[in-house]
Amino acid sequence: PNSQAFQAPLYCLLSVTQPPPTPEQQALQYRPMPLTSEVVVPNQVKVCMEPSGGRFDLLGKVRDQGSTYYLLGVYSDFVNNDPLAAYDELVQVNETVGCERLVGVNSVAQPMSAYVSEAAAQDLERQRYERYIFLLGGVGQLQQSLAKHIEFERGSYLLSSEQIHALQQLGVQVLGSYRELTADTFNFSTP
Repeated sequence: PNSQAFQAPLYCLLSVTQPPPTPEQQALQYRPMPLTSEVVVPNQVKVCMEPSGGRFDLLGKVRDQGSTYYLLGVYSDFVNNDPLAAYDELVQVNETVGCERLVGVNSVAQPMSAYVSEAAAQDLERQRYERYIFLLGGVGQLQQSLAKHIEFERGSYLLSSEQIHALQQLGVQVLGSYRELTADTFNFSTP
């Protein structure tokens, strides 16, 4: 009798194993995502960012006193696109020390010159408002948005001298009543 034995196909199951993620890769998976694909910062900066944000934008970058400083606007959700509603993060990168977050969501408001030289602070603030003008579609739109935020705060909106200078340089009029942010604005120490 001609019997053909049933032969089951032989499958070779190979599993590609991934190496465990590095500590840097683990840290990056919980950091905010770039606002757009054009927003690029080094991983060294991303690792220093607070993990609480949804998206971030690069507002400015300066080299000062042997370090590079990245001013980031962090959006707390994936819905709001108003750059004036984003909170600031300032990350310092230094080749010998690594990175350090100088300003985050829970930081006490200070003028940029509290962290960098006056010239670098003015440059960062000018870059910030140039980015806002780009994102909002023009100087008029920034002026309108800024006026709404100032009106909403009813006289307690804060602008530093560097911010006021940058806005003036870019032809943006500051309409409404605001307070000037100085290094002593939130100095709660008693004499």
